[in-house]
Order: sequence, then structure tokens, then C-alpha cells
Amino acid sequence: MLAFVTLADQPSYPPRANVLITAAVRNASSQPCAFPGRDASTDPGLAIMDAADRIVWDTLHWAVPGPLGPGRLLLPGESISRAWTWNQVAGEYLGAPVVGPPVPPGQYLARASWGRYPAGAVALARFSIEPA
Repeated sequence: MLAFVTLADQPSYPPRANVLITAAVRNASSQPCAFPGRDASTDPGLAIMDAADRIVWDTLHWAVPGPLGPGRLLLPGESISRAWTWNQVAGEYLGAPVVGPPVPPGQYLARASWGRYPAGAVALARFSIEPA
């Protein structure tokens, strides 16, 4: 049994602070568990949505997909994770920091999707941006 989680490193951020989001998958069983191969450049993907459910930032366009990595056996309690840093500016990340106006204060949702996993596991993290 695999457990998927997405976490913001804090529940609320001051304006212009970096938002750190981590997605992880953990073997929550007492037996070894096979985890299929994944595309190291895009999996999991992360999208950040505003309160109106509009995507304001995503990692789905970071790079051309790379080759699938080999599957691996996760031992009980073992995990795989990936972290992203978002600078509160709307847009997609194309290999360099996005330059533009910061997003407005409010509630946001980070959605990480492990698309290569057969169940297409999605985990969510809620956080807010404080008013200036």
C-alpha cells in the first residue's frame, strides 16, 4: 500500500516569500512494494490553483519529458519525494524564474500528481498568501 502526500512547508506565507511544496510517496505497508518507473523530469507534476480553481503556476512545462527511470522496490517505511520552490509569481516555469507581478493574497491549493503510478495518485496541500 502506497501513501501519497503533498505538503506546504507552512500554512501561510508573507507576500513575496518563497513557497516550498514537497510531494512524497511512502510504502505504508509491512511488505516491500513495487513502484513503477517514472519520468524523472516531470513526475510528479505540480500545479498551484487559486480560490477560483484557476492554475496560476505549474511545472508541467519545465522540460521535454526524459526517459522513464527504472522501477524500484520500496521497502516498508521507505519513501520517494520531490520539492519545488515557487516565488508567488503567476505563470509556468520554463527553466528560469518567472518575472512578473506576484499573485494576490488569498487561499491557494498545490496539487501534485504521480501520473506514472497506475492509480494516477493526486495529493493536495492548502496554504494562504497573507495581505501586504
